[in-house]
Amino acid sequence: MADLTTAAPVETEKSTFLHDRGGRPEAPKRPVAELVRDNLGLLLGLVLALGFTALAFQTRASWDSHRDWVVPMTVPIWAVAGVSLGHLLARRKVDAAFTGLMLLVVVLGLTILNIWQGTQSEGQDGARDALTISAAVALGITVLALLVGAIWVEAKDPTKAPPPEM
Repeated sequence: MADLTTAAPVETEKSTFLHDRGGRPEAPKRPVAELVRDNLGLLLGLVLALGFTALAFQTRASWDSHRDWVVPMTVPIWAVAGVSLGHLLARRKVDAAFTGLMLLVVVLGLTILNIWQGTQSEGQDGARDALTISAAVALGITVLALLVGAIWVEAKDPTKAPPPEM
């Protein structure tokens, strides 16, 4: 019978069963491929969040006036958008991510054009300003589309824990 008056209760009949860590079995070893597969959404999301942040910095680099606070203040938004896209792709919900992916292609195209335009001109350039503003607006709409897509998928078909192994 347990003695509950001691500082730490002791079960005299089961002292080796409950408290002896040596009697516990080792945790099963998980291969790296399984760990990557189980965390694919998060890993992909982190990489995509870095990509979104790089796009934001590239867009900011083409501004003539100083707005140094914009990109650091919006990094959490890019991170959430990247994780949302990674989550949708890992769950194979491409239909929910399609709008965001197409807008991302537009943003990448505008960014490439902006970089190219920057090599072709010096000083103030109206075309480069238009490309910068268009890329920034498209990036904002991309983030919004990805967040709405992730929320929509989770509302309709929530992520479920895997079935227990025992």
